[in-house]
Formats: sequence, C-alpha cells, structure tokens
Amino acid sequence: MTLVPRLQRLIRRERTRVGFLAATAIITTAGAPQMRDAYPHHVAHVDSALNVSLAAFDAALPLAGQGAMPTAVLGATEGLDARAFQGSLDAMSTAGTTPAAPAPAAAPEAPVADGPKEFPTYVVSADVTLAPNVEAKVQEIAARYHAKTGKRLTVTSGTRSPMAQAKAMHTKLELGDNVIGLYANKGAIREIVAAYEGESGAMAQVAAMAATIEKQQADGVYISRHMREGAVDFRSRDMNASDKRALRDAIEQVSGVDTFIEEHKPPHFHLEVR
Repeated sequence: MTLVPRLQRLIRRERTRVGFLAATAIITTAGAPQMRDAYPHHVAHVDSALNVSLAAFDAALPLAGQGAMPTAVLGATEGLDARAFQGSLDAMSTAGTTPAAPAPAAAPEAPVADGPKEFPTYVVSADVTLAPNVEAKVQEIAARYHAKTGKRLTVTSGTRSPMAQAKAMHTKLELGDNVIGLYANKGAIREIVAAYEGESGAMAQVAAMAATIEKQQADGVYISRHMREGAVDFRSRDMNASDKRALRDAIEQVSGVDTFIEEHKPPHFHLEVR
C-alpha cells in the first residue's frame, strides 16, 4: 500500500505536531476508507490520542505539509502523543492490507467535538472545562496580559477527570519529564508511574494510569489540583521572553494564585488558584 509510506515520509519531514496531524488527517478522512477497515485498532488509537473532529481534519487537509494548521486544530491537539502515533503508523506499515475479519457495520457518526471557545483576551482549547472560580482568575489575568502585549492567552487545561489526568501525565512521561520530582505526593505518583511501566502501548498505559488515579481519588487522594477544580494551564510555546514577563506581572497583580510554575514538557505555565 502506497499510502502508509507517503504518510511516514510526511511526518519525518515535518517533525512537528503539524506533520503528525496532517498525516493523521489523511488516514481518518473519507479519502482513505480502506485504512479504517484494515487497521481499526490503530486508527481508533489515533482518533483517541488526538481527540479532534473529522470536520477539523477536513479543514486541515489542504494545508498538509505547509507548516500551518487552523487554530482550532492546533488547540485541540495540545497533548498529542507523537511517539505513540509513530508506533501506530509503523504497525500499519508492516501489517497485511487485508482485514483479519470483515469490517463491522458502520456505526452512527459520533457528534462533532466542540471547538475552542474564543473570548476577546483569551481562548479556551477544545474539551477544556474551567470551574467558575478558576475562569474568573483567567479573565483577570488575561485582561492584564492583553493590555500589555495585545495578545490572547490560550488555556490548554482546566478541570481534569482521572482519564484526562492520565493522558496529561502520559504525555509528560513519554517526553521524559521527571514526574517524580514534579508532584508533591511521592507515594501516589510512584503508584501511577508503576502502572505506566507495567503496560506496553499508549492505550494500555493510559488506561492503567487512569484506573490507578481513579482508585486514589476514591481514597481521597488527588494527585493534581486540576482534579479539584483548582488549577489551569496556559500555553507558552508561542510566547517570547517579553510575553512571559508580562504574564508573570499580570499574575502578581491578581490575588488568589497560590502557585505559578513554568513547565517545559510540554511547554506551558501551570497555575494553582483558590
């Protein structure tokens, strides 16, 4: 099959989220239905990892390989697991082109995911939920930041479920971040890392991590303030040094921010608020 090598060349050339997204767009759109029939497991993984609607993929296709993507698509792929995606492509390139079993009847089309929520001074990425008290702080900080820079802040994470927390932590682990040093509850984080290390493959790892986090939550242990409606993340990969100083200044002028940390895997600012 010529499609998979073409996709692999595309993502190796781009080496960015844009390249992976563009390649995935080709797989998941109606232009390549044979991929969905022959490789349902891997395509399902890609759909799940990216969590972007097919409508967004359709919009992205004309820009494949050009180094640009719609803001809606980039915002929705903030936690893209590029390494796992490469594994799915590699598996598809070595598998046979004939499905092991007839493809099941087409299921009803899933509802299109909501896109980012845009406001004059900030943008909330798709599928991000903010508690009212957290959004009030975001509004104050974003207004001050916009007044200094003329730019909007992008919120990439807010309140997290155990599954959302597991996905975020999986991305950090795959990027080589020191999560043991990052989280205060060392016993809880070691349990989650053990769940990650005990499985192979992104889907199994995330599922095991989510199960561990859910059990901890049932016992009253919350690994992150994100799980208690007390944290928010701002994207930083498009900020220069002046922008970062403006953000720090804005935060210092807003009461109720307990913690403000710049993290790099992936790049963002983490705030804990009350």
